[in-house]
Amino acid sequence: MSDDINLPQGPELLICENPNRILPFYVTELGCSKCERGRFERNGCDGYLLIFALEGSCTITAGKNTVSLHKNNMLLLNSLSGCRCAPEDPDACFLWMQLDGTGVRSYAGLLGEINCGEIPVMFRGNIIDDINYIALMAQRSDLISMVQISNTLSEILSTLLTQRLSSQLAASKNSSHYDDIHSAVEYIRANYRSDISLNDITAHVNISKYYFIRLFKEQMGMTPYEYMINYRIYRAKLLLRSTDESVNKIASRIGFSSPSNFIRHFKKAEGVSPAGYRRGFSADDAHDRSAAAAKKPHTAKTAT
Repeated sequence: MSDDINLPQGPELLICENPNRILPFYVTELGCSKCERGRFERNGCDGYLLIFALEGSCTITAGKNTVSLHKNNMLLLNSLSGCRCAPEDPDACFLWMQLDGTGVRSYAGLLGEINCGEIPVMFRGNIIDDINYIALMAQRSDLISMVQISNTLSEILSTLLTQRLSSQLAASKNSSHYDDIHSAVEYIRANYRSDISLNDITAHVNISKYYFIRLFKEQMGMTPYEYMINYRIYRAKLLLRSTDESVNKIASRIGFSSPSNFIRHFKKAEGVSPAGYRRGFSADDAHDRSAAAAKKPHTAKTAT
C-alpha cells in the first residue's frame, strides 16, 4: 500500500479525544484495517460507519443487509446492528470512520432514500487527504479542531451525495419516463393554485400512481405531494414579501384548503408563521434602508 496513511493499521483504532456532539458532523473513532475474516468486526452502536476501500474488495454484512465494497469506493452504513467484513481479495484493506450528528443523519437519510450502495470515489487522493486531516484533528481537544472535522465530514458526504444523485440523474435521462416527470413538475407549477390531486397528475402523464410516485421521488428527491407543498410555500413567500395581502387571501391564492392548513405547512417548512415571516422580512428591509442612508455621504450647504 503506497498511500501515506496517518492512522493505526491493524486492530488498533484512533479514538477522538473530545468529540463535540453538538456539531452536525463528528467522528468518535477511526482506523485502517486489513479485511481478514474476523479481524474487523464492529459491535452495534449509535451512528454510522463510513468505509473507504483502499485495496481489494470485501463483503460487508450489517444486520440483514450484505453488500460488496470494491477498491476506491465508499459505503455509509447504519452501525446500530453492527458490521462484519469478509475479504474477497487477500490484500483487501480499508479506512473507516465512526460518525454521528444531525448532519450525518440527514445525509444518511438522503442516501438511503435513493437506495445507496457503494459509491465510486473520483479523486482517491482527496479522500485519503481528508481522512488523514480528520485523524490529525481528532487527536486534539479544542473546539476549532472539532469544527474543522465537522466541515471536512460535510464536504465528504456532500461529494458522495452529489455523485450518487448524478448517477441517478444520468440513469433517469436514459429512461423513457424522464420527460414524463419533467412534464408532471410543469403541470404542478402551472396548476398549484387549484385543488389538484395525485390522480390529476398521473392522468396528465399517463403513468400508474405507485410507479409514478417512485419515479418522481428518485428524480426529484421528494414525493409529488411534498413538491407541490414546497412550491406553494415558495409562492407564498414571494407574496408575503411583495404584497400587503392578508394571510387568508394568500392561502386561497396558492391553493390551500384553509388558512389554518396554510399556516401549519408554512410553519413546518420555515419555522415561523406567515405573519412572523412577513414581519421579519420587513424588519430586515427597514434595517437595510437605514444602513444605506447612514452610508450616504452628506453634502454640506454653502452660504451664498
